[in-house]
Amino acid sequence: ALLKHLPTSVSPHPDDALPESELRIIAARNGIPFAQVEDILLHSLLQPAGRHPQTRERQTRFAHRSFQDWFLARALVEGKKDGSRLMGAAKRFFDAIAADIAGGASLP
Repeated sequence: ALLKHLPTSVSPHPDDALPESELRIIAARNGIPFAQVEDILLHSLLQPAGRHPQTRERQTRFAHRSFQDWFLARALVEGKKDGSRLMGAAKRFFDAIAADIAGGASLP
């Protein structure tokens, strides 16, 4: 349930890592309690991504880039994100999904 609330834009953080503080904000905003970040990591598609070099805050990232791409594509198709800046293969992938949806297909 938490994953659908994660940011689906390009991360401003190094290596697409999500700081623990942002993960806690997203969880709190959506009524998802957890005591330790490991509680989320053990039951999601997120994995540890080390610590921020200056703040030493723990960071997370999607376990595989394809998960992040899938959630971004879904947000684009649902109109939650602007896809006008996509290029190359990402643009073709988005256009194919949008065409399927326009033709009556549903999102998985």
